[in-house]
Amino acid sequence: MSRQKFGLEAAAHLLAEYKTGKRQFADRKEVGGVIQTEAPDLSGMDLRNVRLKWVVLTSANLFRANLHSACLGRAELNQANLQEANLSNADLSYANLCRSDLTDANLQCANLRNAILIDADLTGADLRGCQFDGADFTGAIIKDAKLPAGLLANLTPTLKINRDTSVHNPIPDVTMEMLASME
Repeated sequence: MSRQKFGLEAAAHLLAEYKTGKRQFADRKEVGGVIQTEAPDLSGMDLRNVRLKWVVLTSANLFRANLHSACLGRAELNQANLQEANLSNADLSYANLCRSDLTDANLQCANLRNAILIDADLTGADLRGCQFDGADFTGAIIKDAKLPAGLLANLTPTLKINRDTSVHNPIPDVTMEMLASME
């Protein structure tokens, strides 16, 4: 069976199971005394406008997945691979994205209110137009991320800023030296 066909079947199966009330998709098993998570591989899948509130996709592979306008409120996406994923206009409010890899992800206009992004990698991610109220970016990596003007000034209490962080939209009223002194 081709990987693409398997991926489409996996996505269809996940959506069908979700409609029946299932929310846990990261299966856990113990192997030699170690708990391992078997997460779904939904890389490259077209999941636009999907409604998956409260879904558990811990460690899922969503590389290059199209989740445009997806409803993922309160989703468990910790340690997920979301590299180059399209999450534009997605609802990620209250989602757990701890230690997720969002490298080069498109998060334009996403709702990240109260999202948990502790130790997430947002290198090169597009965060313009996002809603961040209450989001926790503690330890997040934002190197080369495209950020809305003024964002870093509002995040400094919860964000460790790397000295080499570059901002594509320079913040005119706050300098990197001022931010560094707040650390």
